[in-house]
Amino acid sequence: MPIDSVTGMVIYKSIQKIDSASKDELYSRAKVWIATTFNSANDVIQLDDKTNGQIIIKGKYSFKNYNIESFIPLNISIGIKDGKYKIEITEIIYNYFNQLNGINKWETVSIENIYPISNYENGKGWKKIMIEATNKIADECSEIISSFNSAMAKPTIQKPDW
Repeated sequence: MPIDSVTGMVIYKSIQKIDSASKDELYSRAKVWIATTFNSANDVIQLDDKTNGQIIIKGKYSFKNYNIESFIPLNISIGIKDGKYKIEITEIIYNYFNQLNGINKWETVSIENIYPISNYENGKGWKKIMIEATNKIADECSEIISSFNSAMAKPTIQKPDW
């Protein structure tokens, strides 16, 4: 997992140049990606500032980890300028439904507390579960970045004039 050298926090990010694309064009591409990636773009967009080229998304990725209901909130920041964009996924928190010994409650742990996995010392069985969780989280964050980069590389399809 990528660790920010300044903050020590896990952060997934990508900064790409697309010299031929204007800020408005990149903004449109980002909005199309959001609309096709999330069930309801209106529900996940927390900040939409076209003038300053900023979009903040708060979504959720749900998954099962060894039959344990799990999710991570997705905190995604997108920055857009003429010919350039940036995407960051930060504040990664692993949430899981703990059913061991009849506990039956949601637990949360920040990714920094379990990665590297040697940081997580909550019993042997949990170490295996946390390794799998960090792998799934890493895969999902990488897929989000990859999907966004692919979408941003494609020009927006212009509809014919009616």
